[in-house]
Amino acid sequence: MGLRGDGPAPAPWDSMTLPELYTMLHTPLEWLPSLFAEALGLGLMPFASVFGKRSLDALEACRCPLYKIAKPERHNSALILMARATLKP
Repeated sequence: MGLRGDGPAPAPWDSMTLPELYTMLHTPLEWLPSLFAEALGLGLMPFASVFGKRSLDALEACRCPLYKIAKPERHNSALILMARATLKP
């Protein structure tokens, strides 16, 4: 499976392709434990989009209570099945 999206990115990033933009802006998985701890410390319920097994495993390690499937991934049945297998919303 390739990167999410294709074609040019929207303005003001239209000098890049969508895959270039996603690569530049993604949240490093190594940040997730600190981000989740900070959110929980503030009384928030953190959750995140899942994009594949690697991100799902990282989020499961953070005890993510639910998963968001991003619109570009809404037809990715393998991803949806992986998320469903956690038995979380």
